[in-house]
Amino acid sequence: MKKNFTHYFKRKKIYDYAHSAGMSLVEVVLSSAIFLLVVMGLSGVLIYGQETTAVGGALARGTFLADEGLSALRNIRDSDWANLSYTGGSGLSTAGNQWSFSGSSDATGPFTREVEVASLDASIHRSIATSNISWQQTSSRAGITSLVTHFTNWRRSLSTAGDWSVLNLFNSSLASAYPESGLRVQVSGNYAYLLGSGTGSPQLRVYDISNPSNITLLGGTSLPQNSSDLFVSSDGNYVYITTLHPFYELAIYSVSNPASPVLAGSINLPTTQVGWPDDYGSSVYVVGTRAYVTRPNTAGDDTFFIVDVSTISSPSLLGSLLIPGTPEGVVVSGNYAYVTVSGDTHELVVVDVSNPNNPSVGYSFDMSGSSSAKAIALEGARVFVGDGGFFRVVDISNPLSLSTLGSINTTSTEIFDIGSAVAYSQNGNRYVFLSTNLSSHDLVSVDITNPSSPAVSALYNDAVILPFWGVAYSQELDKVFVSVNTSDGMRVFAPDPL
Repeated sequence: MKKNFTHYFKRKKIYDYAHSAGMSLVEVVLSSAIFLLVVMGLSGVLIYGQETTAVGGALARGTFLADEGLSALRNIRDSDWANLSYTGGSGLSTAGNQWSFSGSSDATGPFTREVEVASLDASIHRSIATSNISWQQTSSRAGITSLVTHFTNWRRSLSTAGDWSVLNLFNSSLASAYPESGLRVQVSGNYAYLLGSGTGSPQLRVYDISNPSNITLLGGTSLPQNSSDLFVSSDGNYVYITTLHPFYELAIYSVSNPASPVLAGSINLPTTQVGWPDDYGSSVYVVGTRAYVTRPNTAGDDTFFIVDVSTISSPSLLGSLLIPGTPEGVVVSGNYAYVTVSGDTHELVVVDVSNPNNPSVGYSFDMSGSSSAKAIALEGARVFVGDGGFFRVVDISNPLSLSTLGSINTTSTEIFDIGSAVAYSQNGNRYVFLSTNLSSHDLVSVDITNPSSPAVSALYNDAVILPFWGVAYSQELDKVFVSVNTSDGMRVFAPDPL
């Protein structure tokens, strides 16, 4: 009995040993599989975590660039509401402390930025701005982020403008050391910049206008030749002047010391007919580091020029274009320049300047009734054009399909100049100012509250002085400054109080 039990026990041990060995192999296989799954899971988590980190980092950088885009638009708005161009898509660039629109987009590493600005209401005092950032996250995955905000013309909200349905001569006694009449005038902050034109040496004069009742002459300088137009930089440090000198079509003066303007740079625009009567600059407009210059048609040479002024002491030509007729005035909004033309059936020509090295005509606009458009001013999505004696409001919200919103006949035969700033009266009306060649109204105030129906609001007739060549309005001072054909060169006008 004991023997049988022992035999059974041995067989059982052998069976248990074999069975136990088989279970260990299964466990090894299972353990390996589990370990592999754990490794794969951890690898997946690691890879996903790295991708999530990369996506999050790219999104953070994109959001930063989008926010910078909105800050840049605020900077443009605060320099001048009229510079906040309504555009379907533009890039941004900066020079010094001032941002400006540049091209159709701008790039920072793998990120591309495009900003858009659109009007929110018919009065164009509110706009919506969008800053779009796009990038390629992976070969099969794109990234995009956008920020949106609203802008308000806050200077208008704080406006203390009076009733400009009346033009009151405010100051006509300006001290001057130069016996030249005034040709063009611009204002910036507490200063007025006057181009003189007369029998003596042509002059650039700088006035302190902080107290319009007691305007003082700070300084002046001779110019290379008679001048035709001027533009003051947004920071007030430079004045860009087109002259009649064949080698100084564009001259740039530093006025950082207003008492002592200094020639800082110039450029001789290319021509095949050096010294011809039409070999001169006729108008200039500056945005950021680019100056846009027009010149009369000289023997088929180009008449529209884009100049790089990032280095003031050495401006360089980027691109040029021949515009038919005689280009007169120019303004720039976004990727387009708007050029008035006389002597041609298309009085307003739209130039695509998105590629500054190769500008091209994008659209030509025929204004019926005249072929002599000269003066032009920009306000948001509109330009004001002096077309012969007609004052026209043109919608440029679609640069490739312009339309006239409204117009009025001033009864003059030529509008010399249109103020580049608009007066926002406390009574809710909006006014723009014109100088004309008609002695019965040298200065005209036009009510543009309803742009589809502009109306002459006030006329000023100076029986002695003819004409009033240029006009500029200061929103800060609520005064109109005009350059006049007399030895002191300038007059100041004020509204009725409200």
